[in-house]
Amino acid sequence: MGEELERIEPGSFGRFLRFLALGRVQYLTSLDRFVTRNFDHLGQFLTPASVAGIFRARAHRRLYSVASEFFRDERLRAAVTFQTMYLGISPYESPAVYGLLPFSELGVGIWFPEGGLYALPRALERLAREVGVRIAYRTRVKRITFEGQRARGVLLDDGTHLAADLVLCNADLPWTYRNLIDPAVTRLRRAGRLRFTSGGYMLYLGLDRQVPELGHHNVFLGMDYHGSFEDIFRRFRVPADPSFYVAVASRTDPSLAPAGRDGLYVLVPVPRQHPSLEWATVGPTVRARVFARLREEGLDLERHVVTEHVFTPDDWAARFSLEHGSAFGLSHHFFQVGPFRPSNQDPKVRNLFFVGASTQPGTGLPMVMLSAELVVERMRREAAAMGARLAPAPLLAPEAVA
Repeated sequence: MGEELERIEPGSFGRFLRFLALGRVQYLTSLDRFVTRNFDHLGQFLTPASVAGIFRARAHRRLYSVASEFFRDERLRAAVTFQTMYLGISPYESPAVYGLLPFSELGVGIWFPEGGLYALPRALERLAREVGVRIAYRTRVKRITFEGQRARGVLLDDGTHLAADLVLCNADLPWTYRNLIDPAVTRLRRAGRLRFTSGGYMLYLGLDRQVPELGHHNVFLGMDYHGSFEDIFRRFRVPADPSFYVAVASRTDPSLAPAGRDGLYVLVPVPRQHPSLEWATVGPTVRARVFARLREEGLDLERHVVTEHVFTPDDWAARFSLEHGSAFGLSHHFFQVGPFRPSNQDPKVRNLFFVGASTQPGTGLPMVMLSAELVVERMRREAAAMGARLAPAPLLAPEAVA
């Protein structure tokens, strides 16, 4: 790493290590002060220790601006800031605290579950069944039912009503308030002013050959780095030269592809749903740009595709009920984190709870798993007030989150 950085920008390796050291502070501060705890009100968030943590982690600054203090070369600045797209947010708008992302990659490490990410929900399903959870698949909820200021259960499409003492909803929070909840009972505050993450155009490709030139993780950055984010978040158009990520999970887990072949996952950050975008027309253009860029890199892969599946923002909205087709839920701007983010417990209906990317603490797989831990803490407290009982489940330790 040192040799490569020095080749691009002399003196940059030492600054890179200092940038990672800052990322470590941001990572530990975030875990200690912010993402592993519930906030009932602003006063709990703005304690002297937390305010000091905000400045220590530079959460009041923008990530690209802070990265520019460490690197002069635009390519290096891009290399340590593009990770904000894991959260669907521009590095020019992202709080600098998300410098913890490149640190977590290199200073903590990345884990990959055998069998792919889908092994995680399958493991959770097994655990749920072991403790007596009944799971009803292919069963659509029509609305959440209420009696006064209490949730009483859910009404299914077939007319069945399931009564419940506590209701936990894992559908996207803004979508849930708009589609499943009677606004006369409770509503989402500031709903019209909320900011959303980007969309994602995704290709799942099965090839008839292996691509040894690609590792498990591969990032292709477009030439107009700043302009591409302006296109995605302000102009709501697909960049002419899009950046994208390619994963070849079979490089780590050969069971994920037939012998002698590779499976590719391609993620292109694109705008969320917008009236100016018709994905039936725009989608093929994005696909063509991806394969053209791969050919420029010496990878003529299109003719080797034997199976293909496509996801656009329209699919995210239709299949997973993600508001505006925003693949990562609500954005992580400063005033949409901590107590500013929609709560995992409705402020009026105290036995109605939320979990997932658009509630606290935020988006991204580790954060969503933490949101499950945090909401259980709230549910136990509410159950205790009701005289009900829930089994204890301690919060994940920082090392488990990592």
